[in-house]
Amino acid sequence: MSLKNENSVLKSEIERKQTDLMLAHQEILTLRKSQEDLRIAQSLGQTDEDRNESKQRLNQMVQEIDKCLALLDE
Repeated sequence: MSLKNENSVLKSEIERKQTDLMLAHQEILTLRKSQEDLRIAQSLGQTDEDRNESKQRLNQMVQEIDKCLALLDE
């Protein structure tokens, strides 16, 4: 196998690995979001203290979203 062919094969392998890594990263983000959603859902409907904590978490999320939107507008 020539060096050019080997280089081409290795570049293709790198591209596949990068794609696999991106897919794994997306899956991790999805699972983290699901976990947070479950945590919020479990805390809703319990005690008043739990509901207040959930409201605070939701407010924090809204603030983070607002910050992200502000950064996108720049």
